[in-house]
Amino acid sequence: MSIAAGFIFLIPILILVLAAITAVGVFVYRDAKARGLPAAAWTICAVLLPGFVGLALYLVARTGRSALKCPNCGRRVERTFAVCPYCGEKLKLACPGCGAAVEPDWKVCPNCAAPLPEREPPVKEKEKGLGWLLAICVIIPLVLVIGLICLMVLPLDHGGYSTSRVYYAADEMLAECPELQGTVVDSWLKMLEDEDADIALLWQKQDRTGEESGEAVEILGCYVYLRGYDGETLNSASSGDLLGRVDLDILVTGAPGEEATVGYFQLAADQVAAPPEVYLNGQKVTVPSTNLTGEVELPLLFDFYLTDGE
Repeated sequence: MSIAAGFIFLIPILILVLAAITAVGVFVYRDAKARGLPAAAWTICAVLLPGFVGLALYLVARTGRSALKCPNCGRRVERTFAVCPYCGEKLKLACPGCGAAVEPDWKVCPNCAAPLPEREPPVKEKEKGLGWLLAICVIIPLVLVIGLICLMVLPLDHGGYSTSRVYYAADEMLAECPELQGTVVDSWLKMLEDEDADIALLWQKQDRTGEESGEAVEILGCYVYLRGYDGETLNSASSGDLLGRVDLDILVTGAPGEEATVGYFQLAADQVAAPPEVYLNGQKVTVPSTNLTGEVELPLLFDFYLTDGE
């Protein structure tokens, strides 16, 4: 499965997650407002807390607040109210035969079997979509887990990439590569010699077209200046990430010294990650790095062809 296909596979799941979060927010806001709770605060809590934790907290917090409404004025009332505090409507009744307390929706007194007058009970708001909402909250995590497992198990296709490298003694590079004389690489090397630098990078990402395939590729060219490090073991490693980008890791061994070496690396892939990363004796380090932008183009030393594999 390609990286693009993997993310296309996840798009419907992400849409479903956003829709579920929106539904949670709407439900909590309406329900909290009906129960006299701070609707805005609970909505923010329900939407922002991960894993629908906010919704679970709200469902616990709302249990102490009634959703009953007065049948006369429609205001919220508690189950224990005998009359509506807003309009005076009677909410609790007594049996005309025995005087026992009865509920408004009872037809017969359970104590004396006397018929009770018809009485409209306080209106209870129906739960609008709570069942579906809870089902979605259970299904979405399961679907996400299945989707992530599929992405981890199925092989990810980064589209193929190629790398090449070469290195020179710094004082011999311009003689070996006369095409670099008078270029930005020439100026960069002279600046480093003047600064007595130990290690530095000069790199650029360029868009090219593969001569064999005719397809667009990205090229990452990188010059590495090393003083005293072992050029014989100067190497590189590349791998694709979940976004389909291929990175360039430059592996350096040794220690600072007097002799200067310049290595050149070139990476071609459908997508390349930038900037390159440097590992010195196995440890990732931050080195002075110059990224050429604008109209200045970095000279590439290889005619690159995109190939299958590494």
